[in-house]
Amino acid sequence: MRRNKKLSIVALVALAAGLSLTACNPDDTNASGTTPTSSASVPAGQKGSASSDAGSPTAGSPAAKNDDNVTNPEDGGGSSGAQDATCRTDDLNMYAAVSPEAKGRTDVQISNDGKQTCTMKGFPEVDLGNTDDVILHTQAADEPAGLVTLKPGDMAVFHLSYPAHAAPGSDLTEFDELVVTTPGEKYSQTITDIDGGPIALPQDTHVTVSAVD
Repeated sequence: MRRNKKLSIVALVALAAGLSLTACNPDDTNASGTTPTSSASVPAGQKGSASSDAGSPTAGSPAAKNDDNVTNPEDGGGSSGAQDATCRTDDLNMYAAVSPEAKGRTDVQISNDGKQTCTMKGFPEVDLGNTDDVILHTQAADEPAGLVTLKPGDMAVFHLSYPAHAAPGSDLTEFDELVVTTPGEKYSQTITDIDGGPIALPQDTHVTVSAVD
């Protein structure tokens, strides 16, 4: 009886060991006996594996998309901060009138008829003339000059000043045109129709011109 009991115990131990081995080695359908592994396919011509490409930005992703609204400061875009160009003669219209209220003064109005905002600063160069081509050069007045900005349609003004009355017996010369070159420009504009009639001035008269205001 004891011998049979020992054999039964040995048989149980062997059976348990066999079951343990069977649980650790499941049935494998791979003919080679190796455990199958999963892999991602890579398109032809593409280098790298799926795992290495997974972190790369793709088209349309925030990392790959360029923000077209961002302006490179070196490109000069955005707020330019550039100064407006000097007013050109071709964009200006001028009108002159002898002031009835202030004797010895002629007012010249300048309007910006162009499409862009422009600036001017300083004293115009003005010559007085007539049909006999008598030219009288003006002199800049002793006064400060500020920057004037003219938007399309805006107006500025400057004044010509001369003696209000001629000395008795003085020979007068009549001027009926003004040749005006605005500050910063090299081309002139001639005003041939002066409201109030010709400007009658004694010979050797000094005429001063104010800054554009």
